[in-house]
This record gives sequence, structure tokens and C-alpha cells, in this order.
Amino acid sequence: MVKGTRYDMKTLNEMLGMTYHISPLRMKMLRIGLPDPKQWQTLAVQRGCDHYPAVTDRVEEPGTRVLSNEELALSLLLGELPYDPQAIRVSAQLLSGDVNIIKILRIAELERLKPLLHRLAKDILSFGIEHKNWNEILNATFEKDFPEGVLPHPTRYVVDQGNYVPENQRYLILTPKRMSVLEL
Repeated sequence: MVKGTRYDMKTLNEMLGMTYHISPLRMKMLRIGLPDPKQWQTLAVQRGCDHYPAVTDRVEEPGTRVLSNEELALSLLLGELPYDPQAIRVSAQLLSGDVNIIKILRIAELERLKPLLHRLAKDILSFGIEHKNWNEILNATFEKDFPEGVLPHPTRYVVDQGNYVPENQRYLILTPKRMSVLEL
């Protein structure tokens, strides 16, 4: 391990105490010319997760027929990637948009992401917000204990409207502002 390089960074799986997994989704990202996980975040920002800044130069859009929003969102959660809390938050925002939950759950099974999705759903729904995507994910996944302080705080997935709105409207889940309409 060389200090000061990306090779000395811990992966998300190491931070969560999980084992290494060779990901078919990661192989797809490499195959379509997106080798850098930072590019994936930038692509999600380009697809509407602009609550967060882009972390690379603009990425050439492959189109949703080549890379669906479901695949993009879950690729940001892959345990073999360097630990990056912002990638987790960007993924959650993309998953809060117009996505196919059946596809999410199928990919999550292959990628061993169901416990992580369960935790995200639990954190997001802890604000008393009803959200179809996260309710379905919570009900279709299983819980696993994760170390404290590794995953983003639940407040990082919502916008707090403040004390001047009714309590049941205080928190809004971050959702993509616009979704990619490219069907290339």
C-alpha cells in the first residue's frame, strides 16, 4: 500500500465490515467507458441530482438504454469502491426518483446491496415521510448491523423546511430535479 494514493483508501465494504465482491455492475461501468466512480457521481448530477456538485468534468451521457438510473444509483453503492459518503447520498437521491423498484431489488440481490438499501430506507423513512420507493425497498430487504458513524447521518437525505411549516411537511426527501430523457 502506498501512502497518499488511492490505494491506501478504505473501501465502503471495509468500513462496513463486509467482504469483497467482484461486481458485474462495476464490469459494466468499465465496459461502457466509465472507469472512475467519480464520473458516476457526475453523471448522476447531470441526471438531476444537482443538490450535490459534480466531482469531475462533464461526462458524456451514455443514455438510459445503455445505463439505467437504477444501475447508476446502485453502482454508487458498490462496496469495492473507495469509501465516499457523498456517493451514498447521491445514490439515495437518484433512488428517490422515478425508478423501477423490481429492477433495483434484482440488481441489489446480485450486488449484495440489500442490507445497505434497507438501512438507507430505514434512515430516510425515519422522518415520518411516506415514499413509495423507500417503503417498497424497506419491505423487500433485510436488516444488518453496520458500524456507527460510517453511513451518512439520516438528515443528509432530506431537506429541512424549518419550523415555519406544519410538522408533517417539515422534511422533504431529496429527489432528482430532472431525469435523463436520453433513450439512446
